[in-house]
Amino acid sequence: MSEVQKAKIVSCFNITGRGIIAEIQHNLNGLPPDTILKDFNSDNFWVLKERVFQGLLQIHDKEIYFDCETKFSHISNRFTNKTEEIEFLNKEVEKRNNGIYWYFLTPNIKDNKPTVGQELLVELNQL
Repeated sequence: MSEVQKAKIVSCFNITGRGIIAEIQHNLNGLPPDTILKDFNSDNFWVLKERVFQGLLQIHDKEIYFDCETKFSHISNRFTNKTEEIEFLNKEVEKRNNGIYWYFLTPNIKDNKPTVGQELLVELNQL
């Protein structure tokens, strides 16, 4: 029997017109599209749509890529000064070092977002 794989929600919010985006911490070699993230205590689940790459990390060649993450988009941030940009870059690099990545999710119940700190069961899409 295989080990139960878990992921933790670090942050979660809705981007108007795009959907639910979550920072997810995991120690897997990526989360492919259609991965299911299930709540251990309810019938709630979320389907992973795609990985979200951080544009600033890509520019500085600091983003981490996984072969199984075949659907993706990217977002970029605007900064008021160089110090703010460098601080953001350093925080994002630290997150990647701690296994934290951004993903778009689709809920099984409309507008239902996972809770920050929530641990979810990872069910990888088995083709």
